[in-house]
Amino acid sequence: MKQAVFCIYDIVFHRDVRVEMAFPGKISVYSIDESLKKDHVSDLEWSCAFVSSVIRSFHSHLLPGVRILPVLGTNDLYAEFLIAAKLVISKG
Repeated sequence: MKQAVFCIYDIVFHRDVRVEMAFPGKISVYSIDESLKKDHVSDLEWSCAFVSSVIRSFHSHLLPGVRILPVLGTNDLYAEFLIAAKLVISKG
């Protein structure tokens, strides 16, 4: 069985948001904090992870050896980012 993990560090809640995939058949989504506690990922946490990724992409030159793909390639993604950022800011 092959496995893969997609991970985004959420700078707001200071935790990883992880998607673990096993082929064939299983997908697991959770967040994990600094004490390694796993938890459910809420809609707000997904928004925070998305905003975190976009902000990090603006500063990719600070991460030598890491290649970050452009995340806002369409007007729809810009609009989605602004909605998510507004949600994150309003939740303070």
